[in-house]
Amino acid sequence: MNLATGDYMSPNWDILMHQYPDELKRLSKDFSRWVLQGDGLTRDDDGVMILHSKNLAEATDEYETVLANFYAPWCKYSQAMLPLVAEAHTELTKLYDQGLFVKVGVGNVNVDEEAELKDTHEITSYPTLKMVHDNDDGSVVSDTFEGSTDSAAEIVAHVASTVGGLTMIDSKDVASKYAKLLASIDTLLGDAESPTLVLGTYTAPSQVQTYTALAKKVVSGSRFMAATYDMQLATSLLKEVSGNKKVKAKKDMVYVYTKENGVLSLKLPSNDDE
Repeated sequence: MNLATGDYMSPNWDILMHQYPDELKRLSKDFSRWVLQGDGLTRDDDGVMILHSKNLAEATDEYETVLANFYAPWCKYSQAMLPLVAEAHTELTKLYDQGLFVKVGVGNVNVDEEAELKDTHEITSYPTLKMVHDNDDGSVVSDTFEGSTDSAAEIVAHVASTVGGLTMIDSKDVASKYAKLLASIDTLLGDAESPTLVLGTYTAPSQVQTYTALAKKVVSGSRFMAATYDMQLATSLLKEVSGNKKVKAKKDMVYVYTKENGVLSLKLPSNDDE
């Protein structure tokens, strides 16, 4: 019985007789660890959460999104991922402390010790990053991390892009912070890559639905998307991000900024219903 939670532990798989001695040793070790686990969140020396079946729900209660690294301690690729995850945690914390981004949790899951979480989240290779969050019914679910994991900067960029989703630019403060977020991501990425901004302007409320649907296809990696009904805010954001002081936003347009091509534009089809 777990002393902290009152739960009971029992194997959920068949054990063959010839495997019994080794399995008994492993189960004894797992039980010694499990019996003392509680619901609270603990962290390693880098501040990264140590996640297990008893505290994952606590983590998603504290953070709307948790970047979870499912790793195997014997795997060399897992060992290479651990410092990247720790660095990503540091950079995401900086963005939050600067008021540029929401609070995102970062944690590690040792799959050798957490078979239940491994099965629940369908982990078949190591390391595997997942975006863990509460479902509408309150259950803990996870989404596949589809960004690059080659560097901590690329991990942070993907988290910032996908968790942020479609950002509504409705004030000067939001526009300024969004520009600073993109600048911070650009600095992190260095010469490897630079952020892409897709900015939509609109006049009809129904067009927001168009941008919301488009954002699901756009945001990923270092691609960010925002929308606004205010042409002055759109112009201000484009000028600050691109450095082009001559750019002027117009209504019902889609703007795409990259360092390579500058600001490109496309007319958004009108909606006669609004």
